[in-house]
Parts: sequence; C-alpha cells; structure tokens
Amino acid sequence: MCRGSRDQLYWRGARLAGNYPLSIALDGQAMNITVTNNANNLDFGLVGCRRSVPHLQRMLGHLETSLKDLERSVGV
Repeated sequence: MCRGSRDQLYWRGARLAGNYPLSIALDGQAMNITVTNNANNLDFGLVGCRRSVPHLQRMLGHLETSLKDLERSVGV
C-alpha cells in the first residue's frame, strides 16, 4: 500500500480544503470508489450505475459509519 503525503496542499497560495475525486464505472462495474488524501484527510468519490445501485447516497452513510467505527477502534 502506498501512503500519500501528509503535507497540506496549496494551489497558487490557496489551501486545498477538500478534494472530490471522480472516476468512471467501467463496463460490467456497478460502482467505483476512488480515494485521495490531503494532509490528514481522506476524500472519497463514489460513482455508480443507477440500475445496479439505485440508492448510492445510502452508501455514503454506510461509509461514514464504518469510518467512525474504525477511528473509534484505533483510538482516533
């Protein structure tokens, strides 16, 4: 696994507060989750097929809950 930089990112002097990664679901894929990091943050981008994953917004709720559980388990 490759860990990215923990340094805060800037562009023309402006601090990057969030990054919204976007990818595409390829033929045969129901969903794609892309993750990037910026300083001590992880930024997630979800893309899905409406027929296969009609309530993609729910996945964000499950993802947030799981990340909170993970942080709690490691004492963050």
